[in-house]
Amino acid sequence: MRSVACWMIGTAFGSLITTDAAFAQQTVPAATAAPDSGITDIVVTAQRREEKLQNVPIAVTALTGANLAQSGITNTQQLTQAIPNLVMTSAGSTYQAVIRGVGTRGVTQGDEANVAIYVDGVYQPDQSASNFEFLGIQRVEVLRGPQGTLFGRNATGGLINIVTVDPTFKPSAQLDVSYGRFNELIVKGYGSMGLSKQFALDIAGLYRSDNGYVYNIFRNVMENPRDSRAIRSKLLFQPDSPFRAVLMGSYSYSNDPTAVAYSPLNGNFSAKAAFPGILIPGKYQVATNPQTFNKKWIATGSLQASYEFGGVTLNSISSYQDSKAAYLNDNDGSQITISYLNLKSEVKSATQELRLSSNPGSRFQWVTGLFGFYSTAGYDPLIFCCTTTTGTAIPRASLTTHETVKSIALFGDGTYNLTDQLSITAGIRGTLEHRRHEFTQTTPGTNALQGAGDLHASFYNVSPRASIKYKFSNQMMAYFTWSRGFKSGVFNASSITQPNPVNPEKIDAFEIGLKADPSRWLRANASLFYYKYNDIQQSARDATANAVLLLNAANSTIKGAELEVIVKASRELELRASGTYLDAKYDRFPGAVVNFPLPQGGNSQTNLDLAGTDMIRAPHSTFNAAADYHHELPGGSTIGGSANIYHTAKYYWDFQNRLAVPAYTKVNAEIFFALPGGKTRVSIWGHNLTNVAVAQNLLPSTTIDDVTYEPPRTYGIAFKQSW
Repeated sequence: MRSVACWMIGTAFGSLITTDAAFAQQTVPAATAAPDSGITDIVVTAQRREEKLQNVPIAVTALTGANLAQSGITNTQQLTQAIPNLVMTSAGSTYQAVIRGVGTRGVTQGDEANVAIYVDGVYQPDQSASNFEFLGIQRVEVLRGPQGTLFGRNATGGLINIVTVDPTFKPSAQLDVSYGRFNELIVKGYGSMGLSKQFALDIAGLYRSDNGYVYNIFRNVMENPRDSRAIRSKLLFQPDSPFRAVLMGSYSYSNDPTAVAYSPLNGNFSAKAAFPGILIPGKYQVATNPQTFNKKWIATGSLQASYEFGGVTLNSISSYQDSKAAYLNDNDGSQITISYLNLKSEVKSATQELRLSSNPGSRFQWVTGLFGFYSTAGYDPLIFCCTTTTGTAIPRASLTTHETVKSIALFGDGTYNLTDQLSITAGIRGTLEHRRHEFTQTTPGTNALQGAGDLHASFYNVSPRASIKYKFSNQMMAYFTWSRGFKSGVFNASSITQPNPVNPEKIDAFEIGLKADPSRWLRANASLFYYKYNDIQQSARDATANAVLLLNAANSTIKGAELEVIVKASRELELRASGTYLDAKYDRFPGAVVNFPLPQGGNSQTNLDLAGTDMIRAPHSTFNAAADYHHELPGGSTIGGSANIYHTAKYYWDFQNRLAVPAYTKVNAEIFFALPGGKTRVSIWGHNLTNVAVAQNLLPSTTIDDVTYEPPRTYGIAFKQSW
């Protein structure tokens, strides 16, 4: 697989052809199709200003809502199957993104991801709220590499932006219903209409439920029945003037215990030795005693406005989010109460961004702005279990925390066209951040104080970037970019034994790329990148298997290559493919927490220097191919189908490279029939048709090597009606 990826990259660079997809805000058209039905062109704002995608010196991939549906991708977790060098995984109840080997395993409250997630341009700080069903999606865009200058906050690995549709003045509506294996029912609805010549309103709703696919062999019930619902509405104000505003409100609820339905990988857990008759579950099975749950409630509101005057445009984005979570897991993976976590948490955040940018037309294009962020997060409480006496389980500690973050950033970025072919770009962002960590830990029952504190820390950083771009022609360009990413230091909100925050992490990225549209039916992109990654923030379980340790993994070197190709083979058939190569290793990692299996079950834990090991969740190679075909029948009806194939080399979950996700291949497919006009459509779909068991979580501790799995083969039927 590695040789195939390298050959693909070499071929692309040798022929000087490349492509890109787009990062665009909802105020910019996502794509326009050429009259000859060639490959769609996209206007983007990846540099916070409108540009054609082929002119942007950034590695970006964008998938429209239709692309996602055709590939069988219905939520953020499944994006792995379509985005080069992106791995979506879970850690406890938290879903996390890793791009080009850059990602965090930290899950404590106040610790934000280092692959930033945005919804309609609004930053999402709560990692536990990062996995959700797609609803009314216009497109999903992924920027690879540090975006520290223009997007700033914790975008050391890259950026994922989910863009939802805006209201339209012309009335429209759509209903989607899908039913599949495990009694899975998904209902999505959308409606939009104009209220007047200046106001338009839409509303989108989602309901999903299933019986789950993980069976509890101890309690004889399905362990992970899933239930979620969401509603979102937007009000558009667009007068006959340069002013435009969109007011958005949303609410969602979900309970998906899958991520906390732990079972012992290969039967390795300490309960096996203490209780010889213990049940040992297999794949898609658990043998735990409590009914686990993983509940989330998320309320969001935002106001986005733009005003054009005097050759410049002023943009404002204001947002507020309240995210609550409650979950119970069984850390020991057995029917005996040895270890569990029971917590309630809440994250409240507010953001304000003001951005002033030049309008197109001059040799110098620029943008400058101010970004403010305020967040409170904490556990109320986090209960650690257990101490056992005479067979009775007694919770050991109850921890209450309150994390406060205040951050402000100033940024500026500009591109100057020296000639019609040569341009240079430079930008800089300054960030000042203050963190406060308050905690109280007591003994349940007696309320005896175990520890308390009120800690403060401040961090300051300057993140620059520079790029040079050369256009060989209107269809071909090359670029070289250097950029820096930054993530501030973080307090450990789940332990009272670490009073000091971990150090900030920084990354310097160098990238060279080529972009071209050699014909109306062919587009491709290729890039080579080299990273120096310092003071990497990572987490591990301590010897009690309950608390979480935060640590800095010294530094690493990351290098790799990517290729994306789109072929419009005919009016009826479009093909997409990508290949990646990645070499990500720790240069130094003193004090790494490692776990060695014990003969009787469980692990012994120690600390080692793991210089030279592979970084976690960083496969050496991946490959993706997708096809979309449709054919019009006599009378106007349409038949068609789509398929998506994803292959990855193995990758590791632990620092010592003991726990691995083996190489696997996933296939999704769909066939459909649509009545004339395309407004009524019936389809048959299948996901993970190869029925491969993929670990979405692999975490070692002294108690267990715990594992949870992504869904097995699923299939069903779907109906769509538009008006």
